[in-house]
Amino acid sequence: LRRELDFFLKNEVMNVSDLDYNNLRRTLGEAKTIKAVGEEIIQMLAGLEDFQKKLWQKKKFVVQSDYCITLDRVPESLYEEICANDRQREEWVNLFAINKIEGLMGVGGYSVPLTEEFLLQNQHLVLDTVFFSVDFKQRLLSYIDNIDAKCDGLLINSENFQALELLQEKYQEKVKCVYIDPPYNTGGDDFLYKDAYQESSWLSCINDRLEISKHFFCDGGSIAVSIDIKELDKLIGLMDMQLGVENRKANITVRRASITGAKVINPGLVNISENVVLYSNGQGKWQPQDAYREKGYDNRYNRMIPNIDEKMSKWKFSTVLEEFAKSKNVVKSKLKETLGDEYENELLKFVIDNANAIFQSASLDLDSVGSEAVELYKKSKKDPNNIYHGHREGDLNDYYLIGGKLLLFYKDRLRRIGDRIVPVEKVSDIWDDVLPNDIHNEGGVVLKKGKKPEKLIDRILDSTTKEGDLVMDYFAGSATSGAVCLKSHRKFINVEVNEYFDSITLRRIKNTLYGDESGVTDAHLWKGGGMVKYLRLEQYEDTLNNLYREPKDGNGWFEEKLAADTIGYVMDMQSQQNWMHTDWMANPFDVKMQITRGNEKTEQTIDVVETFNYLIGLNVEKLQWLEAGMQVVTGVTRNGKRTMVIWRNTTQITDEQVKKYLDSVDCKPFKQIYLNGETTLGIILDGKLRQTETEFEYRMFAQDKA
Repeated sequence: LRRELDFFLKNEVMNVSDLDYNNLRRTLGEAKTIKAVGEEIIQMLAGLEDFQKKLWQKKKFVVQSDYCITLDRVPESLYEEICANDRQREEWVNLFAINKIEGLMGVGGYSVPLTEEFLLQNQHLVLDTVFFSVDFKQRLLSYIDNIDAKCDGLLINSENFQALELLQEKYQEKVKCVYIDPPYNTGGDDFLYKDAYQESSWLSCINDRLEISKHFFCDGGSIAVSIDIKELDKLIGLMDMQLGVENRKANITVRRASITGAKVINPGLVNISENVVLYSNGQGKWQPQDAYREKGYDNRYNRMIPNIDEKMSKWKFSTVLEEFAKSKNVVKSKLKETLGDEYENELLKFVIDNANAIFQSASLDLDSVGSEAVELYKKSKKDPNNIYHGHREGDLNDYYLIGGKLLLFYKDRLRRIGDRIVPVEKVSDIWDDVLPNDIHNEGGVVLKKGKKPEKLIDRILDSTTKEGDLVMDYFAGSATSGAVCLKSHRKFINVEVNEYFDSITLRRIKNTLYGDESGVTDAHLWKGGGMVKYLRLEQYEDTLNNLYREPKDGNGWFEEKLAADTIGYVMDMQSQQNWMHTDWMANPFDVKMQITRGNEKTEQTIDVVETFNYLIGLNVEKLQWLEAGMQVVTGVTRNGKRTMVIWRNTTQITDEQVKKYLDSVDCKPFKQIYLNGETTLGIILDGKLRQTETEFEYRMFAQDKA
């Protein structure tokens, strides 16, 4: 702006060709005046922009925190209250059609109200704490030890940049795989994200989120991004810049459609593919996993040792077809004629059942084996009539050689997929087998032209993670990645901003917890069960709606009173501190804020306790509600500090009551203890006491530099 102002002054106000000696003084005066006014305007705009930036980057409050928990994890002592809850029962009817469940001999079936027997017989019904009272929720959560560790996933309704900012302290260096399916910038996707960005805007959107994603990467992890041809080159260039070209691992081609319908009408090649760009995250040595896909019988494995269980010296050699014919009591030449259409299936079954005895011969690569194997090879060459065996330690296959040829057994080409043992091959970078016929019905939700098949996500996670690893997806859409993580026993973080969060994203997770039978359910023998937390966060628009002007003496029109239990941000562009008054900390359990949801602005009570847990990166182990107006949270921060946070309504709970509690527990293991409100207890806590208000405000506005 200053450059533009100087340009204007030099070319419009003081243009040399227009200068005249008689009016030079007047022209200089005009220039000085314009410059002075311009500087004031620039200063104001710069302050406003900086003010907006700080509000955008500040951590956002947790507006709502609830849990979806299957009944097998809920104490039976709470079942009576669950049975009496009509809102929960009605959701179960809507989601799971429980009104059609009949009992045995007329006992234990659906009824109004529900019975405890019905709950015991349907243990994967998903309880949503949003339908229950605060007291019920407190009693349920206090029952669960190591609550964060037992939580299978985290679902967040928020603009993803805001969510990532809040999650940084807790999940820094914890995520093994980031998978995202951002808007393809085509203008045609059924996402409610702003599609058809201007090129620079799209790149900026993805770049900002990739930058913050790097804080979450753990050693040896991966990041995979779905994209189509329109932005493929830009995405690769961006990821090369962010992660380094040396970390580019694969550009996977994915078949996403069949050559049918309107696609074949247009001239030229029919586009039925999209891409998954795979990078290592640059943290430590990359740790990919071997992924496999099912294939038919490999008839190169055509020889068989029918007496494989006998001593090696007594082994006899035959062919697969000869032994198969014997098993069917059919002449080999008549097998196909006799078995007809079942020939291939029956042969495959026979091969799988006898895989430990079926083999093919192959040459031994002498350049890639040890000296013992080379010596074994030489002996085998000299004595081709005997079998030579070489033992190998660990999970490596033993060597069996005949005449210098290595025996490769078919059992090593089999893997378990669900409850089946099948022949497989290693996955390449062309995936033409991940599109199901019923993708629109997967997960029991519909998201047209934006829904990824579970088999695709499962393949990505199979290639990059193991059971128990944490996966992050901040363009979650219909929560395909979350559903697959549940089924494949990974942990997940899913972030979705759109208004369909309740009707699609959250609903799919509930369907999955209940035991959804679609997608990759069979591959993982998924039956349901688990616990998922979901949050809603304050958004930037909410922050703007909660600005207020700090009262100043003598300017009554400028004053704006704020209730003590209401959050507000100081509307002072010159302020470098005190951005947020903390009077509401006196009672953190009843703090209100103006929140917009569904285009309607209402005053809501927000979750200060949950917000603080994320601000300090606390992995919560125990939640306790000791008495009215007092809650204790214990856990361990990301950097290993055992922490206690005591929350109190200062109008109800005194220092004496807090001291009584502290005397009743062992405080020695705790490295830091937070307490809200003015207190004199610091003396007795040996320097462990931290003031919650100070830490809260600092963490809320601090910019992480991970």
